[in-house]
Amino acid sequence: MNKKLSDEFASLLTNIKAKGLLDLLSVNLFTQLISFGSLLLVVKFLSPEEYGEIKIIQSYTVFFIILAGFGFNTALLKLCSENRSDEEKEGILRLVVIRVGISSLISMVILFIFSSFGIITSSRNLSTWLIFYSLSIPFQVLAGVFLAYLQAKKRIREMARLQALIKILSVIIIIICTWIWGFKGFIIASVFAFAVSILPLIRVTGISFLNNRLLHIPLGIYNYAIYSFLANGMNHMAIE
Repeated sequence: MNKKLSDEFASLLTNIKAKGLLDLLSVNLFTQLISFGSLLLVVKFLSPEEYGEIKIIQSYTVFFIILAGFGFNTALLKLCSENRSDEEKEGILRLVVIRVGISSLISMVILFIFSSFGIITSSRNLSTWLIFYSLSIPFQVLAGVFLAYLQAKKRIREMARLQALIKILSVIIIIICTWIWGFKGFIIASVFAFAVSILPLIRVTGISFLNNRLLHIPLGIYNYAIYSFLANGMNHMAIE
């Protein structure tokens, strides 16, 4: 009995490793440690007031990122994981990229209006930097879409390594700029890091998907997106 359980466990580990899940788990743990370590360093270069403003900016931005993404990355993951041709999967990616591009623009406009009129901010300085930080929204949303596409294509090991590379480069850029320029350096470096992080993802996924237009929009894509959007929104409100 023990021999059988041992063989099954070994087979399970082999299967997990072959699919790249161990790589993904290791990278997730690594990025969490990197994030925690970088936070300890960044705090040393900021005043308590500046750090508080950064957390406010990040909290509001997360909400508008959820609005901009509108759950399309989950819909993409579900549909592209199914038995479909590569052309159809690229067509779905193209559709999702266009949709999140539109929703990101709408999300940024709403944030700009709310921030400019002081609805979600308490000072002109905070409003200005929140608007500037919101430039990262389309890059963060697109990164989530491309990572979901790689996961759907079972390129998990490649996705995990890209996540690690992006995180390391982002942390290095942000720490150096915060050390030199403080609060302003953190905000500007964060936006720059999010923008640059798209480049390796585009290099891996390619841009051929832009040429694949879907003849028929897959059934359920908007249902998956809406349910995911509502779930993410409820989860964010619960955490806040």
